[in-house]
Amino acid sequence: MKQEIEIKFKIENPGEIRESLRRLGAVFEGRVFERNVTFDNPDRGFGNEDKILRVREDSKVTITFKGPQDENSRFKKRLEIEVTTSDFEKSVMLLRELGFQEAWRYEKERETWRLGNVEIVIDRLPVIGYWIEIEGEEGEIEKVAEKLGLDISQGTNKTYKRIFLDFCRENGIEKEHMVF
Repeated sequence: MKQEIEIKFKIENPGEIRESLRRLGAVFEGRVFERNVTFDNPDRGFGNEDKILRVREDSKVTITFKGPQDENSRFKKRLEIEVTTSDFEKSVMLLRELGFQEAWRYEKERETWRLGNVEIVIDRLPVIGYWIEIEGEEGEIEKVAEKLGLDISQGTNKTYKRIFLDFCRENGIEKEHMVF
């Protein structure tokens, strides 16, 4: 059990970010394709309570629970509990059989970098494009963002689902899931 602390930034040129990461001595840890399914309880209470229950498949399969965000922070801060499993479809089936309902599907291409104790990911997502997430301790996040030329005041603590839904609403796009 850990507390996740991160911030996201919309980026237009991932190549520039990659070059900056190399120049700073960040270590490239790999690239994966992710598929994700989020779940809610039958009364849809998780969304109202700002909780997430998710099954993710990338190089492994993980069931994740995320508690409500700290609303008083510019960073996304929340409890995160993860369990690794071996089978995506069986994990999805398990949650369905326990009474949870599928809420949202999304996919992304993710590359992961590490600079000291900070994890930096560059995500390519359907519809909403390229984003960078910086995760670590607040002070370290701020330092890395500054070194990458990112204005911390331009970052967001929104989830990708909220970003996607806002973008679709603002642009008249009717799309339920964020998949390629």
